Amino acid sequence: MDPEAGLREFQLLEQQLLERFEDTQPFTRPPSPGQTPDEGAPRAHAPVLPCVPAANSVASAGGLDVAQAMVLCRRFGRVAPCGVHWTRLLEIVALSAGAAPPAPSGLQLASQSKLLQRIALRDVLAWAWERRLLDLVVAQLESVPETGWTHMDG
Repeated sequence: MDPEAGLREFQLLEQQLLERFEDTQPFTRPPSPGQTPDEGAPRAHAPVLPCVPAANSVASAGGLDVAQAMVLCRRFGRVAPCGVHWTRLLEIVALSAGAAPPAPSGLQLASQSKLLQRIALRDVLAWAWERRLLDLVVAQLESVPETGWTHMDG
């Protein structure tokens, strides 16, 4: 394959990948009595257990596989949820599956390298996928604020 054809194929594949993801939409809650819809306050970041995919979330589309879920998780240099967000993720998965996934605790995760943290997240996603819970897990991960993630550069 000549370099020009290779570049065109790469650009086509890149465009197809980018078209699969919708633009991020802000979360809002319904307005309080007496408020207009434009006055709705931002929703708090803490999800309600169990987290249900929002109508406009990536998880609500269904059909994600582990690789696609990892692409979503790695946005912005993310590694894995940290602290209470990791613990909450494991609790939701355990409640939904009736068994806990084989994963390190929040304290164990914090002591691991970033690569091992990312592998632990991937293992939880794979475990959830096998039990048809991946969409639920992705919805939970989408609700984690950016400050609730370990990042590669941090």
